[in-house]
Amino acid sequence: MTTLLKGAFATNLKAMELATGTCHDLLLGNDHGLDAAKAVVEALLDGVEMQQVEKARLRTV
Repeated sequence: MTTLLKGAFATNLKAMELATGTCHDLLLGNDHGLDAAKAVVEALLDGVEMQQVEKARLRTV
């Protein structure tokens, strides 16, 4: 996970601990958005890794 996402998760978590009501609900929604962003980053990194593996495999053929 990227450093920026880690920081966003930590900041959002701390804010959720302190918030109540509508503000807490908005932060919870933000948390779900961060989870989605994390999934996108992980998928992109997996794709890059797969491309590198495929290129290495083709070099040995």
